[in-house]
Amino acid sequence: MRTFRVYLLPFLITLLLVVLVHSFVLTQVGVSKKSECYPLQAGDHVFVLRKSFSTPQRGDIIAFSHPQTGETCLAIIEALSGDSLWTDSVRQQVLTQRRSLSDGGLVLPASRKPVEVDSANVSLLAYLRQLESTPADSAETLILGHSIRLSDDYFWTTTYGPVGRRHLIGVCHGTSFSSRDGHIQWNRCFRTITTLKRFAALQ
Repeated sequence: MRTFRVYLLPFLITLLLVVLVHSFVLTQVGVSKKSECYPLQAGDHVFVLRKSFSTPQRGDIIAFSHPQTGETCLAIIEALSGDSLWTDSVRQQVLTQRRSLSDGGLVLPASRKPVEVDSANVSLLAYLRQLESTPADSAETLILGHSIRLSDDYFWTTTYGPVGRRHLIGVCHGTSFSSRDGHIQWNRCFRTITTLKRFAALQ
């Protein structure tokens, strides 16, 4: 009985705390291919603070579940709900800054706030509503000049475009472990994102 109290009980409590923290507070995501999320690299394993305990900001690296494949992805936030975006009709791109007078403006939708449908945002709104709605609802035609409300807040990200908060896992804060070609990269283990950026700038 004394052995249980001295050795096993503290171990079981520690194990329980680790499981609870991993389930509700922190999780870990591996970067399995060349990442476009500077300064992360292939082989990094990043700590992700779950969305219940984090507030994403512009420039943050987030982890999210891809709405179509369910794959865990990483991306950098470029704009938040309520921010202005610009559409380049020539290059078929959405920009976070206006580059020419011909670029059309739109606002990244926020949860339950009315958005008026116009020629600049109709394609984006149709896509977002398809993510949120049943097939019957998403097939309904959007009418220019009418307003709609979406049920989710959205972030605009590099590579993946709009990401809904419902698909968000959390915000990446640093690496726990890193390896390349079977070798541990000790200089990238237990580093914050800020520290990794400093290292990258010196190289």
